[in-house]
Amino acid sequence: MTNFDEQGPADSLEILKQRAQTRRYEAQYSLGRMYESGKGVKPYSVEVIKWYRLATLKGHGGAKQSLQKIKNGG
Repeated sequence: MTNFDEQGPADSLEILKQRAQTRRYEAQYSLGRMYESGKGVKPYSVEVIKWYRLATLKGHGGAKQSLQKIKNGG
């Protein structure tokens, strides 16, 4: 997984996008978290849900919990 402390946010975002598009669920989850927190990107709810759903489909428990939290309003 990408270490945000060692790379700039733009570099991290590009690396995560590349990994997420190759169906790596940890990258999908991390990308969802970036969009949710707005760390290095503009917060964008559609992208948050998209990446969390993809990671959930691969069995990522944290993504599943994050989606449930969003569904419950917070």
